[in-house]
Amino acid sequence: MRAPSIHLGVRADTVGVIHRRAVKGVIEVDGRLLLLRSGTGGDYKFPGGGAEADEDDGAALARELDEECGRDVLRTGPLVLTVVEAHPAREDPARRFEMESRYYDCVVSEVRRSPALSPSELREGLQEAWVTWAEAVATNRAVLARERDHLPWVDRELQVLEFLARERGVR
Repeated sequence: MRAPSIHLGVRADTVGVIHRRAVKGVIEVDGRLLLLRSGTGGDYKFPGGGAEADEDDGAALARELDEECGRDVLRTGPLVLTVVEAHPAREDPARRFEMESRYYDCVVSEVRRSPALSPSELREGLQEAWVTWAEAVATNRAVLARERDHLPWVDRELQVLEFLARERGVR
């Protein structure tokens, strides 16, 4: 069975497509999600990030969760959702940039090492946070209401949170 997908943005005809693939971990323990909270925007996002061309999704997810959360992936579960975002490429507006984010259920170690955040993640003040579905949804809605134009990823993560909560019967 294929995982459901959400498509965001424009899909207009363009000269070419610049494609990027990302993987995200959906980690839930006792009704709480392991998310990353931005120290600058206050929003929540699923841990994960860009996959290298030579990485499969499992290897990329393990690397990203080690870097961002300092945790080992013990088990990668099924692909639960794919989100495809499209918009004109910054580098060349005649081309389209497409980001395909794949969300996987996974189980991570309880033991946590110091994360190895990138310079941009450090500037953003990313920190691991365990929150309920409702807290994450309410926070991202509030952030989006006050800063819609500045934080485009918040809309994506909010839609994912709402979709997965509905699918799982979470209130």
